[in-house]
Amino acid sequence: MGSEKYSAENGFDAFLKARGRIDNTSTDCERTIFQFDLPRRFFRQALDRWAQFFICPLMVEDAVDREVEAVDSEYQLASPSDSCRKEMMFGSLAKPGHPRTKFCWGNAQTLKHMPRENWINTYQRLRDIWTRYYSAHSMTLAVQSKETLDTLEQWVRAIVINIPNNGSCEEGSCSDHQLGPDAAGTTLQMHMEELCFDFLRTKETLGYQVYPACRNTSGVLGFSITVETQATKFRCADL
Repeated sequence: MGSEKYSAENGFDAFLKARGRIDNTSTDCERTIFQFDLPRRFFRQALDRWAQFFICPLMVEDAVDREVEAVDSEYQLASPSDSCRKEMMFGSLAKPGHPRTKFCWGNAQTLKHMPRENWINTYQRLRDIWTRYYSAHSMTLAVQSKETLDTLEQWVRAIVINIPNNGSCEEGSCSDHQLGPDAAGTTLQMHMEELCFDFLRTKETLGYQVYPACRNTSGVLGFSITVETQATKFRCADL
């Protein structure tokens, strides 16, 4: 939606696509992940553009309305899937008042029509959420490049230093189980999903594939590893 420094709507996407790369965002129950990749020579400029979304986002009201429509489209496409229905079913089984019972998606009904019917300003609520939760103390940044560590550290310090930090820590938001084992499990999953692990070390070389999964469901941490291969290629003892 643009930032004060780079005001063009969808300017970051256009910047990446012009260089043959894309970005992506994924939202889970307790975290949101923003990521992008592009050629090394454009990395510093892209990092600056990207960081401005957390430093001074414009959040133009018309752009917010269009984003709601995009969220609704994603919901309509995903809602028929078995995995989404399973998540809804698990939520319906949670005890009343538990966070798991909440609607974990967004659509036009919950983000647009219902708020208007109840005289709720969705745009102001969005800005309040950004001010309250998009704080440096609750964020983690990971960068990967062929630049030296000293260079990367210099860039990161210069660029992200202005991300607001409200210093608040709400009840349950900074507990050990969220910043300890959960972070370790997520890091392990990220490494296992790297192409060098899945393809070079497994599929291309040894003939099997590995699928990791890590999730934190209302404080319950789970991690699984699935190994898949041809039935005639290996025995269980070999794996």
